[in-house]
Amino acid sequence: MTEGLHISHQDGSLWIRLDRPQTLNALTAAMTDRLAGEVEEAASRDDVRVIVLAGTGSAFSTGADLSGEDAHEHFDVSSLDRANRVVRAITTSPKPCVAVVNGIAAGVGCSIAPSGVTR
Repeated sequence: MTEGLHISHQDGSLWIRLDRPQTLNALTAAMTDRLAGEVEEAASRDDVRVIVLAGTGSAFSTGADLSGEDAHEHFDVSSLDRANRVVRAITTSPKPCVAVVNGIAAGVGCSIAPSGVTR
């Protein structure tokens, strides 16, 4: 299990919860990779009819986790590639993807939320 994500399956729905409420669900590199992988894998799963993205706590996601010293060094082209992979996975998925946006959706969180809502 990737820290910061809670994955569950119920009644044909694959729930992917961003679960770092202490950071308003800021996405780490590992979270972003796993999120993209789960959405990509769901495309071929017969037991998944819909993908639901949600955030735990008072925010959907504040985007990439840029906290700590030298935060700017954590945001490079690989961060953008990861974000693009998530958006591509959502928008090309044959399964409908719905975002439950409860509060802030900023940065890549803002990009992920409309991608899910419009599918």
